[in-house]
Amino acid sequence: MNIGENERAQHVYERLGFRKVRTMKKQLKTFLTILLAIVLWPLGLFALYDWLKKRWQMRQRQQRVAALLDGREITAVLQTAPYSYGHFQGENGYRIWDERIENGFVGFAATPQEAELWIVEHYLSESN
Repeated sequence: MNIGENERAQHVYERLGFRKVRTMKKQLKTFLTILLAIVLWPLGLFALYDWLKKRWQMRQRQQRVAALLDGREITAVLQTAPYSYGHFQGENGYRIWDERIENGFVGFAATPQEAELWIVEHYLSESN
């Protein structure tokens, strides 16, 4: 193929719209990338905000419990408290119940640490 035939073939491709199709595919890819970034950016910000909010709330709760404990050990308070907690099969968390009441389900926590904080908070606030 000489140069003239190559130019003619290129001209035929352009007339048939192949160059436009390639350009449109590139534009569509760019548009979808921008659209995906626009959608994912707020979702990422929301997830970050939610994570920070939960950390802040847990820190505040730990500070409240530390003030309520006033130098006592958390294990000693948990042993004297009339509350207990346990994981039930099929649940994603821990139930907290009052042993003074029959079937005394009183709370729910996502982690054992949260359950212990709940027990300490409620027991010490009752006793004060």
